[in-house]
Amino acid sequence: MRFGQKYYDLLAKSENIDLFLNANVTDIQLYDDLQTVEAVIVRNYSGSTAKVRAKKFILCMGAIETARILLNSNSQVVEGIGNQTDMVGRCFMEHFNIDLGSFVADTKKWQDFSHMQFFSQPDYVLKNKLAMSSIAFGKMGSYEAYGRTAELKKIFNDLSCRLGVSEHLQFIYKHKCLGEGVIGTICEQFPYKESRISLDSQEDTLGLKRIKIDWKMSPANASAIREIAIDMAKEYAKNDLGRVKLKSYIWNANEPIPAGAHAHQMGTTRMAESHEHGVVDQNCRVFATKNLYVAGSGVFASGGGGNPTMPIIQLTLRLASHLS
Repeated sequence: MRFGQKYYDLLAKSENIDLFLNANVTDIQLYDDLQTVEAVIVRNYSGSTAKVRAKKFILCMGAIETARILLNSNSQVVEGIGNQTDMVGRCFMEHFNIDLGSFVADTKKWQDFSHMQFFSQPDYVLKNKLAMSSIAFGKMGSYEAYGRTAELKKIFNDLSCRLGVSEHLQFIYKHKCLGEGVIGTICEQFPYKESRISLDSQEDTLGLKRIKIDWKMSPANASAIREIAIDMAKEYAKNDLGRVKLKSYIWNANEPIPAGAHAHQMGTTRMAESHEHGVVDQNCRVFATKNLYVAGSGVFASGGGGNPTMPIIQLTLRLASHLS
């Protein structure tokens, strides 16, 4: 959804909202007590600046940009606002997208499905100290070939699959056999302090330091992913759905697990009971401040195994209720 396209007219006509475009926040200004926000400094792309004053301020800039502005707001607090314990930007989390392997499907069990999706149960996860995961099985129902050699590729595909030698001929032509498929995941990332957002020495056109992303998977997380994948493969076979072939980095703990991202940035301003372990309190107020709050997935203490949109909305409504 493009919020500017969908909601611009509604926001512009609202009597309760003042809408400013291209007013980029470049600094957060504190009163002399260094605990209360007096104003935020905004700047447009022509270099003009202004101060925006309010009784309460809420940063809703996404996990990466919220951490970035807190770290860049160091004109009065050297380490950055809310960063007295070096927690701003830490515990950066994403959802791991991991190719667990491939599978063959029992055609009778799968006849009404082109894909299946499985979710790890909370009691199973808690008992075994594992990660919440959504595992998707996508079955190959048909294949398409293009170009001058399209017909030849189809014949090769069909023949290699019927003879059961597809796996050995992948180096000639990458292909899938009907009834086979791939397994993908949305896998929870454990909070890990070494996975973090920090500032680079380079600055953007507004004078703000750019970010460095050091996204890391903890050893405990890698172990949990392997255990979930192996258990999943066992259950898949146990229920006669077919058979799973796991990637070598799943059953070989000496191989690193390659992971892609889902664009679900979380955790850089995490909620905690004290500032030693996070950036905001249970009401999303930045520790050591009186009137600065954060809304968004940055406050997530853990990422879970599902899309973060609904928890973001729920926490935002909760913060709105608290402030009202």
